[in-house]
Amino acid sequence: MAATGGAAFTTNEDAYIKEFFEHREKNIETAYQELLNNVISTLKPLFTGPVVVQTPDGRSFDLEYITNQIKIKTAPLYIVDNNPNKLIALPNNLTELHPRPDNQIKLRSLYNQLKRSIATTNLDILAEESIPNGDVRNLRYILKDFNTRKDIPKSHMTNHYYLTGKILLYLKNHQQTVSEFLKDVKHDVGYSKSYTYFLIDFYLLCSRYTKLRTVAFPIGKIKTHFSYIKDAVCNDAQFWN
Repeated sequence: MAATGGAAFTTNEDAYIKEFFEHREKNIETAYQELLNNVISTLKPLFTGPVVVQTPDGRSFDLEYITNQIKIKTAPLYIVDNNPNKLIALPNNLTELHPRPDNQIKLRSLYNQLKRSIATTNLDILAEESIPNGDVRNLRYILKDFNTRKDIPKSHMTNHYYLTGKILLYLKNHQQTVSEFLKDVKHDVGYSKSYTYFLIDFYLLCSRYTKLRTVAFPIGKIKTHFSYIKDAVCNDAQFWN
């Protein structure tokens, strides 16, 4: 009976020993830390607080404190006391010798490009009045037609996306659930949830600031920097109205 019980206990202990030697082959320093961590993590559920054990003579030992101190003391040292290679420690405060471009400067430049791209040509190719106030089924068809149109001049593309956002908002407002709306949009034109909501938000912004729908500017750049552009347009409302 004693032999059988011993074998059962040895299985668990052998697992610790095996794992220790596997770690030791890779890194002899961290192997000991891993062993300590494993022992403490196994014991911790047995305690309501710190992992403290008492010896028969009444002394108490906080095992977690011991392991933490050992880990601190055994942390790798790259500059040793004898320092044969004459290494010196990195300075406390480093500065970037070749600073990267200020992102705010890049965004302001992009916003100025957006303002300069306002088109003066007529936008009647896709007039807003040509979209009927129809049922959901009809507007889903129109949305698909919008998505396949390739004959639109670049100067009219922003207006095209503005109108696409308007159709999407109508569909969202008139379908039973938002999940049904997003599922239909994904099926009909392949738009992701984030892109769908961007076009709706773009339509809403253009509705407030009408000049924005006349810019000849890549919609991808507008989407990428939409948060900045939206704030900039709102702060520059007099220009865009």
